[in-house]
Amino acid sequence: MNSRKLTEHQLAALIDAHRSLNYGGLIEMPSRNPLDIVWTAMDPTYKKRHADSTVQQLVRARLLQMSGEEPDRRAQLTEPGLMELDIEGACE
Repeated sequence: MNSRKLTEHQLAALIDAHRSLNYGGLIEMPSRNPLDIVWTAMDPTYKKRHADSTVQQLVRARLLQMSGEEPDRRAQLTEPGLMELDIEGACE
């Protein structure tokens, strides 16, 4: 993923994972559609939902690390993910 720019959705998910670093990152949640899964920041300030496919792409790119078992998985920012945010100029 370093060879191409992150999509708007991927960058938003990484930013929320970074904002929630001290809260455990992103957490898996059921969506309104029982067949879908969404992810949201553990930090209660941020309520944006991220598509499961977006989070899975970031995990495959090793920018997020997933832990736990469904339906209680978490996704935390990795060192390469933090560097990618820095490259994008999105670190707070």
